[in-house]
Amino acid sequence: MRPEAIWQELLDANRAEWQRGVPAFREALYGAGVRFGDRPLCNHFRPKFLTVAEEAHLRSVSDAVLGGIMEAKDRLLADPALMRMLGVRPEEKPLIDVDPGYSHIAPCVRLDSFLPATGPQFVEVNGE
Repeated sequence: MRPEAIWQELLDANRAEWQRGVPAFREALYGAGVRFGDRPLCNHFRPKFLTVAEEAHLRSVSDAVLGGIMEAKDRLLADPALMRMLGVRPEEKPLIDVDPGYSHIAPCVRLDSFLPATGPQFVEVNGE
């Protein structure tokens, strides 16, 4: 049995119970700040299940996208003309030149994406 079928079977077996819990679940998410504006970030009870091959493909594509972002960052930092073209002001340059102690663009980064049938579609990079 596929994971999504098992998940659905478990949801169906306890449908009345989990439906009663939906308002409290959404309220808890909202109260914890797990939202985008007024919309909860988790608005369904079934995650997207990936096969091993789908996960490997997503990892590979994500690595390539993030690698391209890192390459762009390295080229930008090495080329004052590119910085000017992007509108980096002279007074911002000293901030850019601070060595954070790591080479990655962000210590914690997440690629936001969708997974349509045609393959991953990336929306943005979130880095804190």
